[in-house]
Amino acid sequence: DPNSISYNSIIYIFEDSLNAIWLGTFEGGINRFDPETKEFSFIGAIGDVEFGSIYGIEESDPGSSKPEDIHLWLTSPVGLYSYYPYQEKVELITGQDGLQGNIFNPAAIYKSMSGELLFGGSNGFNIFDPDKLHTNEVQAPIVFTDFQINLKPVEITPDGPLTTSI
Repeated sequence: DPNSISYNSIIYIFEDSLNAIWLGTFEGGINRFDPETKEFSFIGAIGDVEFGSIYGIEESDPGSSKPEDIHLWLTSPVGLYSYYPYQEKVELITGQDGLQGNIFNPAAIYKSMSGELLFGGSNGFNIFDPDKLHTNEVQAPIVFTDFQINLKPVEITPDGPLTTSI
């Protein structure tokens, strides 16, 4: 049944500010339950980002009651998803982006009175105010300033591993 839940093992249930019910499943992605139609919608992937297990769901403080303003945060065993469900826009944030790690713990979520979000994981926790996050749109140039092997600078030599300047 395409209108039923995608996976029977539910880890987390969350109601957004528009009263949609979101269900994070074990290995089955995320599902949206519409209380009016009594139907489920399965979201397994958006673009090249694929949802697997979803351990927790929280919403940024909504700035309005428009669907396009709904911003959900989803924890998982592979990182933290920044998800705009009604825009079908998602970004996976990982330890390479400055998180405590990629693995989050099931239901280890807290939203403070000021709107800060806390997410617990295998290496500690992350805390941030989603309204104060800024994406750096400028791609920084990559510049090599040194080349070392076993912590020793490599000289440019005709017979060495570095024959021309990098």
